Amino acid sequence: MMINRQNASPLDKEIAEALQKWRAAADYYESAKDGDLVDYAIYELEAARRRYTYLLKLKRSGA
Repeated sequence: MMINRQNASPLDKEIAEALQKWRAAADYYESAKDGDLVDYAIYELEAARRRYTYLLKLKRSGA
């Protein structure tokens, strides 16, 4: 998702940031080896995904 950050709304900026965090969480999940770290990675990945989808819903609803 490419946005012109100068003209982006605060919500657009938050969406871009949430997508970046989701991608980082996915990268971390892929590299986690220890069982406890895998559990943590799954938690972070799911939380990031949910935040991103929530923000998209807000944007679609015109918030």
